[in-house]
Amino acid sequence: MRAIDKTLEGLFRDSRDLLFPGNPLEYLAEYRQFTEWSLLVDVARWTASDEPRRQALGVRWGRLLGRQVDWETACERNLAFRAGDVERSSIFSSPGMVEQALREAMPPEWADLPLQVDLPRHIYRPDDRAASAGQNFLYRSATGEIRPLTDDQLFRQMPVTHRTCRVYVPKSAPPGQAAAIGAALDQLAGGAGEDDLTNM
Repeated sequence: MRAIDKTLEGLFRDSRDLLFPGNPLEYLAEYRQFTEWSLLVDVARWTASDEPRRQALGVRWGRLLGRQVDWETACERNLAFRAGDVERSSIFSSPGMVEQALREAMPPEWADLPLQVDLPRHIYRPDDRAASAGQNFLYRSATGEIRPLTDDQLFRQMPVTHRTCRVYVPKSAPPGQAAAIGAALDQLAGGAGEDDLTNM
């Protein structure tokens, strides 16, 4: 669940200096003792700390240990890039660009609220213009024919890559924010990208 990753990302970013004293190269003995178990034991004690910052982080870690994540999915769209598409020039190649465009497209009352964009990328097939060109072949056992896979009609119809654009909001997000993000994302994606109703 990517929402867990987003929660952990924020926790480690805010807790890093409290978890370990410095560069592992300079604290090798301590680094060898820093394990998943030591991490979970240490952060569970932070709620009893006298330091306000450590105590607040302990509450956040406690929510994670109690299987409560900070983020939830507001909306999701799927985008396919075919051989003629220039994926790198799309705003959907950069989470930062998508976030900025979403904020500009949203109503002013929602534009400054916290959100996170995630753009996992899946490669469906090699791009015949990339480094793997000329290395993929199709063998037809009935005829003994071997030919480049890029010549196969079904192969050419497959997208080269696929991106899922997910936008996350805090669990405490006000009602209506997810709908505003979804509407803004529809504008950016051209209204396409929703899962087919038959896609289980």
